[in-house]
Amino acid sequence: MLDHDLVAFGLSLPTAAKLGRRGKLILREAFADMLPREILRRPKRGFAVPLGRWLKGELLRPLKETLFDPSIRSTGILRPEAIAGLVNDHVSGRDDHSHRLWALLVLARWMVRHGCRL
Repeated sequence: MLDHDLVAFGLSLPTAAKLGRRGKLILREAFADMLPREILRRPKRGFAVPLGRWLKGELLRPLKETLFDPSIRSTGILRPEAIAGLVNDHVSGRDDHSHRLWALLVLARWMVRHGCRL
């Protein structure tokens, strides 16, 4: 769906063709003969990523390395003991801090990348 010709086509459509009460009308019409009616009629659904599981698994090491990086600690913005509490509670399953930890990870990575010093 990210083919550059398809994107160019989508961008060339008038706004009225892209907006409306039933989202993705053009896609629904284009695939009407290929998809079951119940799929075409159902409302749009979100897509959730397993963030909580990732932060306990493959992202745990980068999370800790980033949040406890000396350059982040030296800013004084994040309290290491509070971060450790959030990480420990999350990993142990006592609480789900996935959204907080993700926000902190993104902030800290941004700070490192842009050399933020306070």
